Amino acid sequence: MRWERPLTVSFNDTTLNNLVMPPDAAKSGASDLTADIPVPADLIASQNTLEIHLRGHYVAKCEDPTDERLWARIDQSSTFEIDGVWLPMSSDLSALPAPFYEKDQTISSTPIQFAIDASPSATLLKAAGELASWFGVQANSHHLTFPIALGSLPPGNVVVLARNDSPLLATLGQHPQGAHLQMIENPADHFSRVLIVSADSDDQVLAVAQTLSIGKKFSGDTADVVPAPLPPARHVGDAPRWVQTTKPSSLWSYTQTNELSTDGSQPIVSYVRIPPDLYFGDQDSVKLHLQYSTSHLSPSQSAYMRVVANGSQVTYLPLSRKVSANAVQSTEIPVPVGYLRPFANTLQFQFIFANKDRRDLCAALPPSNASGTILPSSNLDLHEFPHWTAMPDLELFTNAGFPFTRFAGLSRTIVVLPEHPSAREITTMLDLLAYFGAQTGYPATLFEVGNAKSFEQDKDLLVIGTENDILTTPAVTAALPISIEEGGLSHRVDTTLSLLKTLWTRISRFDPESFSDLQGTEEESRLDRSLNGPFDSAIEMTKSPSGRNRSVVMVVLGKGSSDTFPEFLNVSSSRQINGNVSIQHGAEFDSFSIDPTVYYVGRITALARLRARMHQAPWIGVLFPFLVGMLCAPWVHARLKDRAEARLRGDMA
Repeated sequence: MRWERPLTVSFNDTTLNNLVMPPDAAKSGASDLTADIPVPADLIASQNTLEIHLRGHYVAKCEDPTDERLWARIDQSSTFEIDGVWLPMSSDLSALPAPFYEKDQTISSTPIQFAIDASPSATLLKAAGELASWFGVQANSHHLTFPIALGSLPPGNVVVLARNDSPLLATLGQHPQGAHLQMIENPADHFSRVLIVSADSDDQVLAVAQTLSIGKKFSGDTADVVPAPLPPARHVGDAPRWVQTTKPSSLWSYTQTNELSTDGSQPIVSYVRIPPDLYFGDQDSVKLHLQYSTSHLSPSQSAYMRVVANGSQVTYLPLSRKVSANAVQSTEIPVPVGYLRPFANTLQFQFIFANKDRRDLCAALPPSNASGTILPSSNLDLHEFPHWTAMPDLELFTNAGFPFTRFAGLSRTIVVLPEHPSAREITTMLDLLAYFGAQTGYPATLFEVGNAKSFEQDKDLLVIGTENDILTTPAVTAALPISIEEGGLSHRVDTTLSLLKTLWTRISRFDPESFSDLQGTEEESRLDRSLNGPFDSAIEMTKSPSGRNRSVVMVVLGKGSSDTFPEFLNVSSSRQINGNVSIQHGAEFDSFSIDPTVYYVGRITALARLRARMHQAPWIGVLFPFLVGMLCAPWVHARLKDRAEARLRGDMA
């Protein structure tokens, strides 16, 4: 038999070439093949699919098609090169968010340029933030960054927010009147587009941005805007992309998918965002209400469903063949709480159709049209779990934007910028607001851009700046685990009191392993190494001194000039950022938990709070009954003594 391993290369369902591995290379078990394959221009569309299919053999007879030896590796240095004439796009407001963001992009991150006046007001910055969050909603899990130009117009696609009398609009040759949206050609390169958001005052510019961000549609290249009223503020934890705790909500309410049926070759995947502040208490599982159906099962086939949560198998469920085809079946599956992450979760439903009569691998498989379907009404039942969580916790901030996203729309959030923010500081604000919008699925229409007086308000504060200009107060500075100075960051020297506090924390949490580093020398050494060198950014979280259970998140930018947010996005779904301090060095974040003052966000009953406290400090379960016994012992002793004396006197029957 001749050894051959043909690779079939197809583009948009059209076969381009069949590449054959050399026989000697196939026998040796490995080979490198390089080929240049032309792609006809008429096959190229806006969305394209490249398929590479291997038909290989490892023995001179029929073999098991699931054997791992039937693999081919496509080197990551492979490229797709395209050459052509760059054509300008039409100026059409109905195409928004294009051309600034195109859905289904395959690149890892998209920059969306903004241009505003050199000295923007807080109102204009708020308008820019709302538009950035709207772009984040459109992009969902796709990463966005927002380079900003102050007082100038860069080449490329750019969003301009300005008053009608702004020098920026004069540079473009535009002199509009009233609330206005317009898309024009960028004179800097004659190919890109400029989206102009303008009005006669900053407040009107904000109203135009809000009207666009809440979903108002426009058409043509120019539109006069009648400001639309804002919807009411959202409630706790009811972000559109989060699993609802007050009503059943589909597992596919938060992500778009057309693949709810499978022939068994691929699993059905659901990306589920659970409110990050849910308190599970003593519950060890969450109920998954699953509705599904199967069809075209042959008499020789058996069917199973494998359910996986974040890589851990939840159940392996035999499927009944006694029901009619396409009949809806229901089951309730307990998903262990330990398998769930605080926010972003991945559920996989794998239908397995096995042929019971197959013994000979050489025997041809009978044709099968078996398929399985998960109904969109399937849901996770979270109605019994309250919103209550311990803070500070930077993992919740990086995963979900919590606590700011606790109210979608950010109605309890103030972003505090320096008096004269730099382009880098404004970019950081826009990047974060877009990220928050992507996590909640709702634009940030109700946040405020504040100043030094904002520290007195009863709201969550997101403070952005460098060590030279970041705003703070003595009370906030005293509460921060890392002090911010013009020379950089520094850690306060531990005192006897802090050592005793650390000792008490470890005793109360009953963690014997932590006593091996009681003085924290290993952690202190790691912190010193992180603080001694230059840093790109630092994130700190602490309780707000002016608000009950409010948070202050400080984002301190280093001395570099580049945008540090792409690295934040790359690790946002990991656990690299945690604790109450995280310091960035390039693509890495060093995280620490430095003497945190624990506070709680949300509400639970007094009994549930006591039980939670007993879970956190097991010694309470021993000490509390002992104290109750000590308090009750004198009363019990006196009561028993009185009864004994009465019995001796004959007063008792």
